[in-house]
Amino acid sequence: MSHAPRETRLQILTIMKIYLFGKLLAIKETHFLMKVNFISSEWFNLFAIFLFLYQDIFSESH
Repeated sequence: MSHAPRETRLQILTIMKIYLFGKLLAIKETHFLMKVNFISSEWFNLFAIFLFLYQDIFSESH
């Protein structure tokens, strides 16, 4: 399986980070407005995505 060029991978990571930041802000606003429990499935999804991204970055650099 071939990997995308490093530049392309970095661009994808940047886009995902921007998307996740926007999603995080939306979730924070939702929590504030609806007073939902702090830990929700959305937070677990974000946590899992961040773990995946950082695992990918560290495996690339080592």
